[in-house]
Amino acid sequence: MSTRSAFAALAFTLVAGTASGEGPNLGKPITEGEIAPWDISIMPDGTGLPAGSGTAAQGAKIFAERCSSCHGDNGKGTEFGAAIVGGPPRATLDGGKTIRNYWPYATTLFDYIRRAMPYPQPNSLRNDEVYALTAYILSLNELIGENDAMNAQTLPQVRTPNRDGFIIRFPDRGAYPSRGDGVLSGSSGRWVAYLQASAYLSQLGAPMATPSSTIAGSMTPGGCMLPCGDVP
Repeated sequence: MSTRSAFAALAFTLVAGTASGEGPNLGKPITEGEIAPWDISIMPDGTGLPAGSGTAAQGAKIFAERCSSCHGDNGKGTEFGAAIVGGPPRATLDGGKTIRNYWPYATTLFDYIRRAMPYPQPNSLRNDEVYALTAYILSLNELIGENDAMNAQTLPQVRTPNRDGFIIRFPDRGAYPSRGDGVLSGSSGRWVAYLQASAYLSQLGAPMATPSSTIAGSMTPGGCMLPCGDVP
């Protein structure tokens, strides 16, 4: 049998097995316990936010210790990491993206910090520390007050200026699907939380902590990953 014929036979076997409801007998079933450490996505509406709380004052100390080596004092950036404050009034596809002028949801800022920061020790911060860093960064961008505490109740109430600067691919589905709507469900499907994180990677110069980084620059079933040009 030729190599081409062997591959064709294997492909037919796999397809036939799938069509009949049987898998290819590769790997093993995964348990909810095994999924849990990866199933940490925070949705734009705040679904999935954990217990905990933090203030900008607390976050300033953590930022100085864990983040400033890359992102500079007060988030102004260095040669190793992008600025997270300042920038032009409007972000463009050519650069200048910061939290204030580009990031659409404050809630998924928490998601990104927890899952991907600090480089190279992602997912090493406690939830209280992530809330504190989120509060500090939002305060630097003048989106919340210095004394405002961020938690699962207050963070979803923070509205970022560029929230409406993204074009929805499928308006009839809403800006983003919910966890249980059958469009994006399970840890492998809930990528909407990366509306901004994937696109922001090039600015941060740091990899995502999960395979979800491979969707950078692509469309999700529920929303547009990138702004389509300069949005007024």
